[in-house]
Amino acid sequence: MDDAREKIRQEHEAAAIASLDKNYSPEIAKYLANPNREGMQCYLAASAHWSAWSGMPKAEFLACDTVVRQAIIAIREKDATTIAVEKAERAERRKGLSEVAAKLDEIDERQEAREREMDRRDAVRQAAVDADAAAKAKTEALNDELTRAKRFSCSMGNRKDC
Repeated sequence: MDDAREKIRQEHEAAAIASLDKNYSPEIAKYLANPNREGMQCYLAASAHWSAWSGMPKAEFLACDTVVRQAIIAIREKDATTIAVEKAERAERRKGLSEVAAKLDEIDERQEAREREMDRRDAVRQAAVDADAAAKAKTEALNDELTRAKRFSCSMGNRKDC
């Protein structure tokens, strides 16, 4: 029973994550890297009210889905805030530099912004490739299972499947 509950919690979390856009790939990776993530804690608390008589607490699980999405979006907002603070600090520091040094620092800042954007695009591309590979693997597994079933049916004397 506990294994079934754990599997259902993981499926709900995976579905909540899948409902987000692929552009959140870096944030999703950061979220999943945290072993004490908010969403999983919410699912654990919600499943504490789960009994054989009452069934799965659907409303609480839906609320936890929202918590997961908000946690991932909060990671993006936190990163954006950190970048904005760093930009402001650099701009303030540039005021004390010579004109040439300030221009060079500005160029470095733009280059870092381009690299961050390229990293985000690469992460999105990689997430799409991973999703395609998973779908292809699932399709191949289903095709293999169908082929085995047809062979078994043929071996049992059903000429239609031979």
